[in-house]
Parts: sequence; structure tokens; C-alpha cells
Amino acid sequence: MAAVATNPPVAANALINPADGPYMTFPPFPALPAGMGIMSFKEFKERGICMEPGPDDAEVDALGIPTIPLIHPHKNNMCKTNTKRKRKAEEATARKKAGLPASRVPWYEQWEDGELVRFSHGFNPNSSRFERIHAAAGDFANGRTWPTTFATETGPKFIWERYQRYIGIQQGSTAPKEKEKDKKDAEDDGMSDDDMDDDEGEEVEESVGGLNSASNGHVVNDRDLPALVAKNKAAATNEENLSRFFDSPERSTKVFLSSYAREKGFLWSDINLECMPRILSFFFRFLIRSKVLPENERSLRRSIEVVTLAQTELPNCSALAKVFPDAFSKACTKSWGSKKEPFVLLNVEGFLKPLDAAAPDEPTESEEDKAIVPASEKEPSGWDTPGWGSTTVNDAAPWGTGGWSNVEKVEPDPVDDWTLPEVKGHSEMGLESFPSTHRTGIVETSTRRIKAIIGPNSNPPPKPPQAEGATGLDADGVEIDLDANFTKVVFAPMPVDWDGGECPVYSKPTILSTSQGPVVGEPTAASASTTQKPYDPLNDDITLLIESNEAQVALLREGMLVGGTWVQIVRHEEAAKKKKKGKSKKAAPVYWYLEEVTITAPSFWAVAASDSESNKSIL
Repeated sequence: MAAVATNPPVAANALINPADGPYMTFPPFPALPAGMGIMSFKEFKERGICMEPGPDDAEVDALGIPTIPLIHPHKNNMCKTNTKRKRKAEEATARKKAGLPASRVPWYEQWEDGELVRFSHGFNPNSSRFERIHAAAGDFANGRTWPTTFATETGPKFIWERYQRYIGIQQGSTAPKEKEKDKKDAEDDGMSDDDMDDDEGEEVEESVGGLNSASNGHVVNDRDLPALVAKNKAAATNEENLSRFFDSPERSTKVFLSSYAREKGFLWSDINLECMPRILSFFFRFLIRSKVLPENERSLRRSIEVVTLAQTELPNCSALAKVFPDAFSKACTKSWGSKKEPFVLLNVEGFLKPLDAAAPDEPTESEEDKAIVPASEKEPSGWDTPGWGSTTVNDAAPWGTGGWSNVEKVEPDPVDDWTLPEVKGHSEMGLESFPSTHRTGIVETSTRRIKAIIGPNSNPPPKPPQAEGATGLDADGVEIDLDANFTKVVFAPMPVDWDGGECPVYSKPTILSTSQGPVVGEPTAASASTTQKPYDPLNDDITLLIESNEAQVALLREGMLVGGTWVQIVRHEEAAKKKKKGKSKKAAPVYWYLEEVTITAPSFWAVAASDSESNKSIL
């Protein structure tokens, strides 16, 4: 007879509502877990609201746990924490009692005052993600005071409308039905620029028969067919855009605030640079607070980190493009001349006539005419000569807009005495011997990422004494002065095709013909100096010297991108030989200056994955 396994007896109070037993209510209570106890009411101490706010100026209790605002606030409910909005409300009340006019506050501060009690009520939690975000977007926009004092194509309202179009929520559009398919992982970064075009997302008027006219057996007239096709296309585009947003809100945010903003031109206004991250921050917090997309909450919180970073870096990119190259780099260009590639006018057949031949229908220039035409007017404009229209004037704007075009030099009006500020030389910066001990080396055009920012050396080593009877200038002493008086910004190379081919000239490092010195992978001239270590543009860092200007250095952030023409500073051959013969085995530092800036971009730069798969590695 086989043995029958029996379970050990279980205490009656250990199981609540067993499957084969009666339905029970409490008491009796279940047994306490091991090591746990129940606090008596006498021992309980109430934890009140903390006077000092928590992160993001939020109201928290004494344990640091954020309080939950009531959906329907009471009239006698007041903020007990010393938050920024509470202080402003008290200030406004005091000004009103004193008979003073209300102080003007920015639009985003007005929004912050009542933002924590704003929720989305127009969605069904059991509906699809498409329907929920459509309803929430409407609730987000309704009831707000949208400022109307901004110029065309700038300001919060403009950015909000463009952002809705970008993610596939357009005014008057209907939410697509979610298809029955395996849901993609929330961390998937797949996106495509093909469905981020404003033109494809234009709102289309309702056509006769609706989207499903043909499938329902209705006859579609020929005149209605184009509108029906356009409507179907717009609906499909919106659905794809929303799907990509759901796949990764964080990546979608990076693309919108960087490459997409450049492509659509939102960034040309400093107002938009400030509005874009603020609008997105309000919207993402609204979605999280209302539990609109709980399945995307983790990525939405990471998106808030991106927009918080953008609030600093986007304005800084614009400001940096206006102050770079700095005074030190300009002094180097003044001492050693321009190292950029000279502008070459290509003679494309059918577009430009040969310089030594006249057009068939043009009269030939006579000898008398040649005699009376000044030579300066017959020569092409000097592209490298400082002045109006020259590329030496810093026209750089964020994300690669300045320094691209060379226009004909135009002399300023002789009656106008307004001129560009004079560029300081090395002697005016206290570096009289610098051009005599050093020269230019490698010249490169590329885009690089800030790796480190190192301030001036507060404890520089003593300058080594020169040997008895030595003549000439001391390169060691010059380099010690540079280290002690200038800030060093270390730039790391970017992956090739980091921008998806949008800026071909700066998609990978290019060594210019004005370069001097050995480069990895390139033949070295026989006359070139052999004391230099071969430079590897794809792997070597660049240490840029800049003035230790507090306001200027504050614009820099690790990870930000800067593109332009980089020029290496190396010792003259005589100074290098003396260094080699000396006792010190420490290699001489290699510094660079920046002749021209054409690109400034934030650290979170991103392009669509379909444009450049290699771009994933730098996000």
C-alpha cells in the first residue's frame, strides 16, 4: 500500500479565507511577520508638514514624503510650507494692501503658482495610450493664461503647437485605435526623421465619407479622393509619431530639443531656447501627476532630467557662439595669420564664365579701360581680410549656422566711425615672447565634445633656470605662464557621422592643407619635424586654451559640442631640441586655439536612428 503524504497542521488564524473554508472578516487578524510589531496608539506621534520645501519646491511632511494635493481644493486649504509660490502670494497681498501695482512676473512663474492642483480629468484610464494622451493634451492647454506678447513664431504657444505636431497630436485630429500587437519595450530608442516633418502632419479638412468610406462600401467620388488620401496619410503619420514617442519619451525629447529644433528653425530666437524646455517640463510633470501614461513614467522622469539640462545648455549654446573664439584665440590668429582653407571659386561649366575670357555677348575690355580701372577693383575680394563679410567676423550661431558662407567684402560707410573692436595681440596679453618660442602645428576642422574644464594652475612649478651662456627665449617658462593664467578645456573627438550627415564638413575630422606635422594615417613630408608625436584626429584629445573669464567659462558644460577650425600650438624646432637635450623627461604640453566656431550644440544632442545608427553610441 502506497504511503500518503500529509501536510502539517496549520493554525486556524494563519490562513484567511482559505479556498475551502468560509469567508472571514477581521478580526481575527493574520499572524505578524517575523521581527515586526504593532505600534500602540499611545506610542504614535503625528508627523506634520515640514516648513522647508523638498526637491522642486514641493510640499513635504516631516519624513520628506511629498504631500498629495486634493483634486478638489477647499477654500480654507492653504500652503503650510515656505515655498516660492507661497512667498510670492504673500508679496502680492502685501503690495495690494499698500496700494502698489502688481509686479510683473514671467509667464512660467504664473503657471507654477497653481500647477500642482492641475490634473487631467478628460481621459478614461482603461482607454488606449493614444486616447489618453490626446485627452490630456487638451486638458493641459485649456484654462491656462497663454502669453500673447511674443513675436511671430516665438513664445510658449508657438512651441506648444509645434511640439504637438511633432509627437502626432494635432488640433482637430482624432486618436488612433491601438492595434493588437506585442508592445515594444519602453526603453526602445527606434525613431525616424521621415515622420517628423511638419508638412506631412498638416491638418486636413474632413472629407465626405470619412476615413472608412471605402471599406464600408460607400462610393468615393473622384473629387473627394485626394482629400481622403491626404487625410489617411496624415492620420498614419500622427499614429507613427505617437508610437515613437511612446517607445521612448526620453529620446524623443532629445531629438526635439536638438536636431529637430535646428531643422525647423525654432532655435534662431533666444526666446524659443528658453521656452522649449519649460513647456516640455510643464507637460511631462502634468502627465506624471495625472497618471496619464503610467507605463511610460520612468522614461518621462528621465525626460524631465533632459529638459532641466536644456534650460541651462540651450541659452548657453547661443551665448557661447557669440563669444567664441575668445581673445586668446583671436590673438593667435593675429600673430600667425589665418589657417583656414582658402576660399576657392569653382568654375562650374554653364554657370560661371572663365576668368580670362569674356562672355560672347559682352564687349571685350580695351587697353584704355584697363588703364583707368583700379587694380583693387579688378581683383577678387579678399576672403581672408578682416572686415565686413569676412569669415574672420564671428557669425556663429547654435548648431552650425554661422561661418558657412563667404560674401563679398563691403567697406563700411566712410562717414560712419563705428568699427569692430580691435583684436588684442599677445604682447597686450602679457605674452610678448610666446610667438617667438612657439608656432602652429596641426590644423583641423571637426566637432568635438567637452571632456573636462580645468582652471588655471594655482601652484605652478618654478621656471627652470637657463643654462649658462644660453641665448634665446625660454619655451618652458612660456608654457608655465600659459598653464598658470589660462583655463584649459579638454575636447574629445566625436564619432564619425555623429550628425547623420547634416553637417558633412564637420561629420568627421579633416586635416587642412595649412597643417604642419605628422598625422596618423597620412604621409609625412620629408622636411617635417620628427620631434612631434603623430597626431590621431579620431582618438586624441585637444586641450584648448581660453581666457579665465568667469562669465565666459560659466557658459561651458561637460558634454557640450563645439565645432570649428582648431589650430595646434607647438614649439619651434630649436626650442624642441633644447627640451630634448635637457634633463627633464616630461613631455612638453600641447595646446590648441580655436580660429573659427561654426557649431555649438547641447550635450544631449540626438538625431533619428535611421539617419545614423552610429549616433546611438553618443546619446
